[in-house]
Order: sequence, then C-alpha cells, then structure tokens
Amino acid sequence: MKTILISVFDSNMVRNILRTDVLKILAASPKVGRIVLLVHPSKLEEYQKEFSSAKVVLDSYPSNLPSRAELITWFLVRHTIHTKNVRAKARELFYTGGGAWPMRLAKSLAATTAFYISYLPPIDWLVRFAAKRAHQSWRFKEVIERYSPDLVFMPTIFATNDIRLLKYCLDAHIPNVGMVKSWDNLIGKDPLLLWPDRLVVHNEIVRHLARSMHGYPDARIFTAGIPQMDAYADPKMPLSREEFFAHFKLDPAKKLITYAAVGRLISYHEPEVVRFLAELVASGVLGEPAQLMVRLHPAYPSDDEQLRQIEGITVVRPGKLGAERNPLRFDFEFQEEETRELAATLKWSDVLIQSGSTMAIDAACFDTPIISLGFDGYIEDEIQERSARRLLIKDHFKRILDTGGTKAVYGKEELTKTIRAYLADRTLDHEGRMRIVSEQCYKLDGHAGERIGSYILAMMGKEGVIDTPAILK
Repeated sequence: MKTILISVFDSNMVRNILRTDVLKILAASPKVGRIVLLVHPSKLEEYQKEFSSAKVVLDSYPSNLPSRAELITWFLVRHTIHTKNVRAKARELFYTGGGAWPMRLAKSLAATTAFYISYLPPIDWLVRFAAKRAHQSWRFKEVIERYSPDLVFMPTIFATNDIRLLKYCLDAHIPNVGMVKSWDNLIGKDPLLLWPDRLVVHNEIVRHLARSMHGYPDARIFTAGIPQMDAYADPKMPLSREEFFAHFKLDPAKKLITYAAVGRLISYHEPEVVRFLAELVASGVLGEPAQLMVRLHPAYPSDDEQLRQIEGITVVRPGKLGAERNPLRFDFEFQEEETRELAATLKWSDVLIQSGSTMAIDAACFDTPIISLGFDGYIEDEIQERSARRLLIKDHFKRILDTGGTKAVYGKEELTKTIRAYLADRTLDHEGRMRIVSEQCYKLDGHAGERIGSYILAMMGKEGVIDTPAILK
C-alpha cells in the first residue's frame, strides 16, 4: 500500500486539485493506502472536516516565513527569465512597487541588473546556485520522516515552501511530480529553479516553454488540460439564466456586460475604468438596453467600497474569505456554489470585458464575446508601467490576441463600436474563441483531473500502483 503526499500551499490548489477528480482518482485506487495533504496550519481544522477520510489524512506544513537569503535570491532568480514579461516587471517595480522611491528604485535596478547579467552563463549559474543553497529544505525533514511517502505531488512549484519541499525530495531521492500552476508562470514568474522528476502542464504551449525556455526534458512532461475547467464541460453546472439573473438581482430584459476586475495590485486605475464603463453602458449608445456587472477578483484586493458607490452597476465579490487576518484574500474558498455562479456569469454574459486576465480563457469556454481593454477609462496615464496597455502586450496574453478570439480596444469610440457589434451578433469571432479553448485548455472534455490523477498513479514506479491507464494512452 502506497502513500502519496500532496502539498497544498495555495487555496487555489484546493479548488483545482482537491475539489476536482484528481483527489477522487487517487483515493479510489486500491493500491493507495494513504493520501497526506499538507495544508496551512490555519486551514487544518477546516479542511479536515471536508477532506479527511479513511484514506485521506491532513497535516500542517512548516509555517516558517522565508528567510532573508531565500527572499533575496528568489527575487534575483525570478528576474533571470529572458522574456518581455520579466523585463517589463523590472521597470514596473519603480512605478508601482510599495515603499518610498529610493526603495522602489533599488528593487528596479536590482531586477534589471539580474535580467541582463544572467545572459552570461557563469553569472546565471551563480545566481541559481545561490538560490538553491539558500532554500531550507531541512524544514521538511520531520514531516517526510513521519509519513515516508512513496511519491510527493506538488501542484505548484514556485513558492518558497514548494522549493523547500522539492529540494528535500530530490536530495532524498523521493519520487515526485510537479505541476505548473498557470499559463503565465514559466514565461514570467517561475524559472524552474529545481526540476521535479515529472512535470504536469495544462497545454502544449506551456509544454513548449518548459522545454525550449527552461530546458526541461520533453519526455518527462505530461499535458493534461486545466482541472478547474472540467466543470465547464458539464452542461448542468451553470445556474439557469432565470436563477442567475434572480440571484444577482439583474434585469433579464437587458443585455449583460460583465467587467472582470483584476484588483488594484494590477489595475492601478480600476475605479476610474469601472466608472467609465458604467457611464458608457448607461448612456444608451450601445444600441440595446444593457447593464453592467463588475466581478471582482477573488484573491486580489479592490477598492470595494469605492466601486459599490458607482451608480447603476452590480458588484460581485466571488468566493468566501476564509480568514479576515489575510488582507490579500489568498485563503479565499471557491466551492461548487461559487463555480456554478462563475460558470453562469460566463454563460449568460453577452460580452465580457477584461484586461489581460485568465477570464478571457474562461469566457471562451462558453463562446462568450470577449473584449480586451487597453486603456484606463477617463485616465490618460502616459506611463505605460501603470496603464492597462501593458497588460495586453505581455508575452502570454499576446497569444490570446493572436487567435482573433478577442478584440483589443484602446479608446471609447473603438470600445463602443465593438460592444455594439457583439451585442448585435455574438457569433462574431467564434472561430477565434474556439482556438483559444483549443490552445489553452488542451481538451475541454471534463477529464483533465482524471488524467492528472491517473498520471500520478502511473508514475509511482515499476511496482506501480496501476498499469498505464487507458486515459493516458
């Protein structure tokens, strides 16, 4: 009987792994005797009530904060990825980073220096070597010895504790599988400092990035799809139109325009953008009676009260905040109820407006017209590092624009014209949206979670838990 240990360092992973078929597949295997879930100490009791069973046990991972050496070396190594995303982020640190301008300038210069000198192989090696040595893998010694896992699965591999745990597994020769959390990690956030034994990715684009940009062996990569989007393949998942409009007190006689907010950490003029959209929708120039829903980001803070004071809009804060102690909402919970509401929002919106958000992919799954907003409402910010313009030129989002599945707009007249066109005919750019789904979701068939769970089982060695499942062949 085998033991699998899964690190859950992010509440997103609860939604994407534990509340999908991944955990179900692992728990259903007769060869798996125990599944250990490592969660944040503050969430242990809550998750025990939901997930503990005869096979599933929960424990807390070391809650130690990153050391100064870990923070500094990881900051530097993250800026050694040679992409536009990372180069732009180094500049943004000066204009949008926290603290006084001398500190912002120091961070920006350090990031820029790391970016350019890492083109020299010896310097790049030295920065990575320092980062590897700085991460304190010994902090996981006790928990690993307690459970002696036959395999460790890490659904995200770029947080401090992810790297600590992976380093321990590699040094102790414990079989492990890592997963790239999202579409923009390898191109702008995660330098793959350490290589897990096997790597799960969402799509062939990320697979290519892992191979060509980070040198990870293609034979050790498995493309699975996006598990949290499995629910979108179930036609019964979204609320009915009547239920949805009633739930949010919307007018079923009007067209619904939804703005997917990204929060003030990313959109520095978001209240002005929403005010601009609200007045545009209320002006009557869109050709049809319409209403505006503003869907706030579940994890990132927004100026909620300021937004709720804007007349004529519906503001929705999705997810449930698990603890008021966390002002950044990183421990929000997204259960089936919230997934149904999200699916209904995407399905019943007539137009979705966003700025470089993953919601463009979500909306494409429902063939909902998508507009990519590249300006700041009534604000004309000449500094690109603070403007929504910068979000549309990111390397990963450019692939979305290249599909033709979304229109990028940079002014009021262009936005008005585009909304009017989509409200008159929502089939416009259908082929492009289907291309977004094909490229980003790999397979929107409801089986991504099953594929990931089956792959983890198949990777447990020769004695194997199961033969290579048909779903992987």
